[in-house]
Amino acid sequence: MPSSPPSPRDPDREQHMTDRLFAALRPRALDEVAEEAYGRRRAGDLARAFDAPHTPSGRSARARGRSRRPSLILAGTAAAGLAAAVVLVPGLVSDDASPGRAPIQAGSPSTPPVASATPLDARSVLLAAAETAAREPADSGRYWYTRTRTDSLIRDLPGAYEARLDELLRQREAAKGDAGGDDAAEKAAEKEFEREVGRLKRESARSAGPPFAAATSETSETWRARDKGGTNRGVTRPAPEATFASAADEARWKAMGSPELVPDRRTRTYEDDLDRVLSIDNPGLTIRNVSKLPTRKEALRGRLRDMYEASPGRRGQADAGFAAYLWQTGTDLLTSPITPGTRAALFRVLAEQPGITSTGRAGDVFGREGVALSTTTPGDETTRGDVEYRMILDEGTAELLQIEVRDERPLPLLSQAFERTGWVDRLGERPAG
Repeated sequence: MPSSPPSPRDPDREQHMTDRLFAALRPRALDEVAEEAYGRRRAGDLARAFDAPHTPSGRSARARGRSRRPSLILAGTAAAGLAAAVVLVPGLVSDDASPGRAPIQAGSPSTPPVASATPLDARSVLLAAAETAAREPADSGRYWYTRTRTDSLIRDLPGAYEARLDELLRQREAAKGDAGGDDAAEKAAEKEFEREVGRLKRESARSAGPPFAAATSETSETWRARDKGGTNRGVTRPAPEATFASAADEARWKAMGSPELVPDRRTRTYEDDLDRVLSIDNPGLTIRNVSKLPTRKEALRGRLRDMYEASPGRRGQADAGFAAYLWQTGTDLLTSPITPGTRAALFRVLAEQPGITSTGRAGDVFGREGVALSTTTPGDETTRGDVEYRMILDEGTAELLQIEVRDERPLPLLSQAFERTGWVDRLGERPAG
């Protein structure tokens, strides 16, 4: 079928762009793990990881990410030790959204922490996830479906930033149109766009920002065609309201005259037949070849190293940047249609990385339980203080539930929850479950 030009508001590309808007936050180096202590704890921790409550795995990859409510939620406001819990902004989820929800009280997470015993060693969690992933059956279909919820900190009042971003999007599409199908020219236009977006983001981050803490939220659904030339579809539904970190933040916003925080509430859609990449850091990785990645740890580690060396995001980084690359590329792969063998190998590669710690069990924005793994690194000119990267894994299914990027501000710079992923056979269809 003839190619349809993508809309200036392309939710699939914008989702990737959102991820990479925070590329400057990546760790420069990771702290060393105490090898001796790990050796003493590993056997017991791994046994406890395998004994953790497990959702029966009778379902296939077609039904990944189905909603599971937590079995135990702590009530009340934040208590001592809350820093180890996942703190997320509440928001609206697609058609279930309703306006007028109450703001979060200062110091309270939108998803309360889940009761936890002593946190498991991060390596033990990842190794247990590898064993779980290896037992999952392989599956396939015509379209890879994802449904994500993205919350982004408002780092400046809307207006000039959005106008400039829209202009950059128009310039990118015009440059690609002028390229006339020349692949090198299209890649050059994309690289220039990413460079200008990065500059815009850094300028915004250096500004003082609004005198209140609030975030916007949107839900995106994408269908990516497995076969070359197949139709891709994306739908993005913004939440109609921003969410404030506290009642005091909302009061400060009202004192400013309640300026508009969500300028575009329209549902945005696109359809095209482009060969869309699965990871911006790895432009050669697509839905048609991701299933061919190695299934042995050593081979996958070597392939990832080669991909890192060729990555446009490396930007002259030293070897310390490889650990950051693994963290980001790992989250991209864990939400893509890799094989069970590759998934298991990836967890084993991540388990080797120093500086990743477990902060215990936590709930994601949808109330699903998992184990939180994180690493903290020095920030840069775009952040306030150190930066924490966090992921929540469902140890019962080896699914990635959520990722976060945080600094000293009361809300995450970015959080993305993966509500559902899986294969389907028709556009518009969703995985069962």
